[in-house]
Amino acid sequence: MSFFGTNIKKIRVAKKLSQTEFAKIFDLTRSAVGAYEEGRAEAKIDKILEIADYFGIDLNKFLTKKLTLNEIFNYDAKKVTQIWNSNFTSIPFVDSKKIKQYIDNYSSSEFIKRLPKICLPQIDEKFMAFEYSNSEHFFDGDILICKPYEHKPTNEDLYFFIAPDGVSIGGKISLKKKYLEIWLIKSVISRSLHKIETNNKLDEILKKLS
Repeated sequence: MSFFGTNIKKIRVAKKLSQTEFAKIFDLTRSAVGAYEEGRAEAKIDKILEIADYFGIDLNKFLTKKLTLNEIFNYDAKKVTQIWNSNFTSIPFVDSKKIKQYIDNYSSSEFIKRLPKICLPQIDEKFMAFEYSNSEHFFDGDILICKPYEHKPTNEDLYFFIAPDGVSIGGKISLKKKYLEIWLIKSVISRSLHKIETNNKLDEILKKLS
C-alpha cells in the first residue's frame, strides 16, 4: 500500500496550498491532485520523485508511511537542541525588584542558583544580566548584560557598580568608593527599541559621563 496520496494531502494542508496551487507547482491538473489524494489514481514515478525532491522528503518515507509534521518541515529536534546548546548560554538574571536582595546575598552561591535565567549567544557562564532603570541613562526595563571586571579601567568602558547603598553606572572607578562588585557592561537589551538606536547607546552614555 502506498501512502503517496495521503502524504501529498498532508503536505498540501501543512504548507497551506490549495489543490490548484499544488497542481500548478508540479504541472498537474487540480483533478489529478484530487485523484491522488483520494486514492483513485497513482502518479508516475518521475512525478513522485519530483514532489519528494521539491519538499526535501525521503522517498522511502514518502511512499511507505504517514509523514509527520516534523518530517514535512524537515525539523530535527536533536539538531536544534545541539545548535541551541552550543551557541547559547544560560546566565542569572536580576530584575529591578531583586536588586536589594542581590546586594544582601551577592556572595551566596545558593542565592545565585535560585535566580531566574536568560539565554543569550556569544557569552560565557561568568556573565550576569541586571535590569536597570534610570531616566538619565537607560529606559525603564533595560537589561544590562555584564561580565566581571577583570582588567585595568579604560575611558572606553562602562561599568555597573554594586555598592552597599545601591547600584549605579559610570565610566570611571572611584578609589574612594566601597564597591561590593564591579561589572563591565558589554551590551544592553532595550525594551524601548522605538525610542533609541541601540547600536549607539553605550557611546552616547559614555559621552555624557565624560
